[in-house]
Amino acid sequence: MLPHAPALTVSGILAACLGSVGSAQPADRDYPPTVLIGVPQIGYNVHLSPFPGALHACLEYLGDPQDYAYLMGITGASFRRVWSRDDGGNVDLMYLTPEPHRRAFEALGYSYHEVQRNETAMITAIRKSIDRETPVIAFGLIGPPEAGLVTGYDQEGKTLYGWSYFQDRAQPGYYQIDDWFGEMAEGLPFGLIVVGGKEEKRPSPRAVLTASLEWAIDLARRSKRAGLPNHICGLAAYDAWADSLEVDSDYPLGDRKTMETRAMVHCDQVVMLHGRALAATFLRRMARDVPDVAEQLNTAAGLYEAAGNESGKVWHWGHWQQPAALKGMADAATRREFAKHIRIARGAEKQGVASMEAALAVLRGATEHDPSRPVLTRLELQWSKLVNYPPECRPNIECMPAPGVLRALVEFLGEDFGFSTNKGGATTWRTNEAFPLFMGVGGDAFEFVWIKKADAPQDAECPCLGNIRERFAAALAVAGFDCEVVLRKVGSTGPNATPFDRTRLRQRLVESLTVKGWPAILMDVPAPGHALIATGYSQGGSALIGWSVEGGDDRGIRFRPERKREFDKWFEQASAVVLLTAKHTRIPERRAYRDALERGVAFLRVREAADFHAGPATFEAWAGQLDDDTLDQDDSATEKRRNQILDPMIWDLATRRHYGNIFLGKAAELFPKAATELQAAATCFRAEHDMMWEINKTGGGKWPGSKLPRLKEPQIRRRVAEIILKSRDKDLEAAGHIEKALAKLD
Repeated sequence: MLPHAPALTVSGILAACLGSVGSAQPADRDYPPTVLIGVPQIGYNVHLSPFPGALHACLEYLGDPQDYAYLMGITGASFRRVWSRDDGGNVDLMYLTPEPHRRAFEALGYSYHEVQRNETAMITAIRKSIDRETPVIAFGLIGPPEAGLVTGYDQEGKTLYGWSYFQDRAQPGYYQIDDWFGEMAEGLPFGLIVVGGKEEKRPSPRAVLTASLEWAIDLARRSKRAGLPNHICGLAAYDAWADSLEVDSDYPLGDRKTMETRAMVHCDQVVMLHGRALAATFLRRMARDVPDVAEQLNTAAGLYEAAGNESGKVWHWGHWQQPAALKGMADAATRREFAKHIRIARGAEKQGVASMEAALAVLRGATEHDPSRPVLTRLELQWSKLVNYPPECRPNIECMPAPGVLRALVEFLGEDFGFSTNKGGATTWRTNEAFPLFMGVGGDAFEFVWIKKADAPQDAECPCLGNIRERFAAALAVAGFDCEVVLRKVGSTGPNATPFDRTRLRQRLVESLTVKGWPAILMDVPAPGHALIATGYSQGGSALIGWSVEGGDDRGIRFRPERKREFDKWFEQASAVVLLTAKHTRIPERRAYRDALERGVAFLRVREAADFHAGPATFEAWAGQLDDDTLDQDDSATEKRRNQILDPMIWDLATRRHYGNIFLGKAAELFPKAATELQAAATCFRAEHDMMWEINKTGGGKWPGSKLPRLKEPQIRRRVAEIILKSRDKDLEAAGHIEKALAKLD
């Protein structure tokens, strides 16, 4: 048990915590229930919002007490308003899931994870958490799907103890429920939140304030929210609430069921209005913590307090089921008086939102601000310029979208991987070492997927090999970052998964840029085969600002002002969004290279990827395209078709194997025991690079993009096909060397 928990016997535990709901142990039983002692009680008689209330009690038990008003502020609970005439659950903070949970734990500096509604998974999570002396936040164990606490278990988890907002108050102490899973509320996105470890350092008050203001403003300004098509939200909900009170036919005194619904809905709206006083407390606290916006925050606090003061003028009774409440709600004059005060509250809150927007503008260093926007209209991060190159050096080719945008990202943030130089004719070329590193660790140096299978559909999209999430995660881990990859088709995975939804992605992108100061990566923006580094936004996040790199574009991203663009179709175009989520020490190079070598071997040997040929099969299909007598024809259309068989494929492969050669050379330095095999693999890759130039020369070309006039000659095409198949053999030879190298590392 925790050091601060009182030492009690089993009987003492049952008496103190379980009250009369605790049952005596069977005579044949030799183990007690596992119960945490002293977890503070929760309930509407303590705090009115279940999730912040449950979190408040949990943190107090863990010895990290937090002010309830602060928890209401960071979750957005004290700023929310959701309304539908017939919904008795308007007040449920779960409607905004997962934002309140994510924001709370990020601001508090705790890890956490959600557990899906699965009995085995929930029992396992509960037992582990209780065994490490941490209460579990559970949803819907008793009554509606609101938050409560699990504070103990028995019968290997078949019996649970804890606190609920909906337990029988006539019974003292923790509730006890048996066979609880079958009684859980339906329709929950998850069943539990397990509180994890505390980070070494919490976000600064300024960062917390920025994120909280953004969220509070969004909650006020957005009238429709994803997943709530029949509800009205924010400031607009005040209007709907007040207007509904003036529809006399909706309040039939003789229809008790309807009147109970109307009274409950109205009462819940009053509860949210009452919470504006807590918003005022939160804003005043943050004004002390972030004094440069104290004036704006204190003004906003006064206005939210004024709004909250109207709550006592729009409810005159006790419980909403009382006959006096039902009769009073049926009275038209009473309701119209309520509507008047609701509109007064709305007016005060609207001004409060404007003051919060003014504070946010100051936090962002803005000179202009449009209060009609939910966030600052425009923001641009500044390039660190911490990575410096000799001005006389020309940047080397970086024509691979993913490694190119990753290199740009770490350079923008000032993560220095060094650079190397080489002579090419009269030019000195320089290579940022992050690029070959990302080519290898991300797998691009080993990949080769181009040609559709014969039976592939016309609209088949060229896939990447392996798992795109794992590839980005591996690359960014080398730079010391964790990431979340949100794919258009499936969203993201994990306990805090993000769907591919315009509103949610816009929020996450704006947060990344404004709160953390981190750019994001969007693949296939502004067109397929491109990658965008988003370093800012305009129109409140509707458009993104940054630089893009196109596959095959040798220039890469150099952060030249004239090449910076705004992208207002990013949501329609993006196939994946990569968000940085945490910063840590770079993982050891040897570990990163070892994992990359294993991934690389798999990529070299795989023969298919969805509707496309891959690896060796790509070379074979490629060579087969040249065995076509119709290519002998001497017309412009056939000439174009001949050239397109080779260009840009030869340059794509040449680039991949060139950087693969560099990566394998570095791997040989890191693993002396396997150096011979790794150098041999590097030599294979270098030979493949040279073969692509040989193909270009054989076809009559001089530079990348040159016409290949000799391809109309059958013997030249046969020669090119032979070189292509030799390149395939070099790939397989390299794979063999890498496999032998890996065996020496075991």
